[in-house]
Amino acid sequence: LKPNATVVLNLLVGMTGSGSSGTAQEIEDMVTAIATTCCGDSSEIFTVRTPINESSGNQIYGFLKAGRAATERTKPLKEALKESAEKVNADFPADSLGQKIRFDFARRVIFSYQDWPRA
Repeated sequence: LKPNATVVLNLLVGMTGSGSSGTAQEIEDMVTAIATTCCGDSSEIFTVRTPINESSGNQIYGFLKAGRAATERTKPLKEALKESAEKVNADFPADSLGQKIRFDFARRVIFSYQDWPRA
């Protein structure tokens, strides 16, 4: 992977921490394996979850291998992701039905976001 790569893992995880993607321990093992293999001291890792009434329990794990530049760390990653997602949604062209992008990442960040602390 390039030094500034981003890895995203999208799993189906129920509210209990288990789901179609595996048990809570198996999911933790997958996330730990990616973090251990790809991430270093400057990396940033986060999780967002789709609202349970909108999906079957997608949980998205994001691994920013290099993390953000020091000049971009003036605000929490959650806020930076929310602002970036809002900009993408605002600039996204409408589809044939006149609808903008339907996956509202900013809403997911607001709804359920978790930073992963450095081990």
